[in-house]
Amino acid sequence: MGQLDKPTLYYKIRSKKDPELFRRADGTWNSAGKVYDTLGKLRTVITLHMNSYSENRRSELQNWEIVEYEVTVKEVKHLVDIIDPKKLFELLKR
Repeated sequence: MGQLDKPTLYYKIRSKKDPELFRRADGTWNSAGKVYDTLGKLRTVITLHMNSYSENRRSELQNWEIVEYEVTVKEVKHLVDIIDPKKLFELLKR
């Protein structure tokens, strides 16, 4: 996890035809998709498609666009900040 106030970048591959869909690791599409935590990992996937022997696979790239997310950790909370201390104590007693 990133440092406080220091943004971390993440990437997803989105469909140009349907911007609600993101590419999953297995090549299918859904509303969540795969998150790439480095630009290098994303480039690897793109390069594999570009170098594919399959014309169909290479042509898939025309429907791809890259979404960059910037995530900043605003605050770190403890369990007692989220869960009622009495309930937390009961859970920990088990």
